[in-house]
Amino acid sequence: MAIPSTKLMYLIFVSMVIGLISPVSVSLQGKQVPMGLLAHVKVQDKIKGMHYFGRGASLQEGLAALKNGHVNEIVLVPYAYQRTYDDPKLLTSGRRRNSRTRRDSSYYALAARAHDLDLKCIIKPHIWMQTDQGKWRSDIHFRNEADWKLWSDSYRDYILHYAALSAEMEAHAFCIGTELSKLTKHRPQYWKDLIRAVRRVYDGKLFYAANWFEEYEHITFWQELDFIGIQAYFPLTEKEEPNVDQLCIAWKPWIEKLDRFSRAQGKPILFTELGYKSTLDAAVEPWRWLSQADEQLAASPQTQANCYEAFFRSVWDTPWFAGVMFWQWQGAGHRSVGRMERDFTPQSKPAEEVMRTWFAD
Repeated sequence: MAIPSTKLMYLIFVSMVIGLISPVSVSLQGKQVPMGLLAHVKVQDKIKGMHYFGRGASLQEGLAALKNGHVNEIVLVPYAYQRTYDDPKLLTSGRRRNSRTRRDSSYYALAARAHDLDLKCIIKPHIWMQTDQGKWRSDIHFRNEADWKLWSDSYRDYILHYAALSAEMEAHAFCIGTELSKLTKHRPQYWKDLIRAVRRVYDGKLFYAANWFEEYEHITFWQELDFIGIQAYFPLTEKEEPNVDQLCIAWKPWIEKLDRFSRAQGKPILFTELGYKSTLDAAVEPWRWLSQADEQLAASPQTQANCYEAFFRSVWDTPWFAGVMFWQWQGAGHRSVGRMERDFTPQSKPAEEVMRTWFAD
């Protein structure tokens, strides 16, 4: 969810987007594809998703609340852990203290409860960096082929394990990776081979979750997948407390660019992650995690609600849009009330009602 955080970058990038000229056709893998080739997704088929982290006694309560909010898919995140960005050892056992990783049996149980409520499941693996170093998972790369071989074999095993689990759970969709920008750029054949291996054990929908800043445009294997997945933390303003109209205007250049990209690829776009903190600056750098300093600021649930409303008004009904997977819904007692007031979750905030209203249609 992290990305370069300068306001200058935002201004330059938006200017580039606005300056793009829409061509009649584009070159796709050596072929001219007409811009009219647009993947059309009916509203009733769109993914109305939420990353879900409920556990224990709060699990059933959380699922019921999501069902009441007209969510139709929950997103489960099995974590793997990596000490540093260039460490080839990938820990997937979940033996880390306070680990986010569940046992397989808990995924089965959660999926069964979700299916009882007519909720589908999506499995979306993430790598969690254990040491910051000013780096994150998009910076993962290796100094030599031996390290790459060790990591890539471990990652393949990790993904194939959860792909097989997804098949057994009858998950609707599965993600082959999340924001591994350097590896998707420099190791494209690895990902194509991985997709083929996953399809041998899992026959549901496949996607990759690319970072919004440049990565999704560099991916060369979208044609092998069912969705173009984007972690959609697009910056929308430099100002605090924007209103809905201002945010809708800010969405326009991004929508125009995404429309062209979907047409060029002939694939629908899925926002594999989207969320906003309940803070005054929620739309400035949406990807930025809540810091300790932020916890001293006044909460602004209305700004979060404005961001949700602007997203739905601007993006939801576009024909190329396959759906959204909001970040995130926490189980009761998962974090302190004070932090949740400013964090990404929309639960018990005005944004929850915005989501419920739009998802009801």
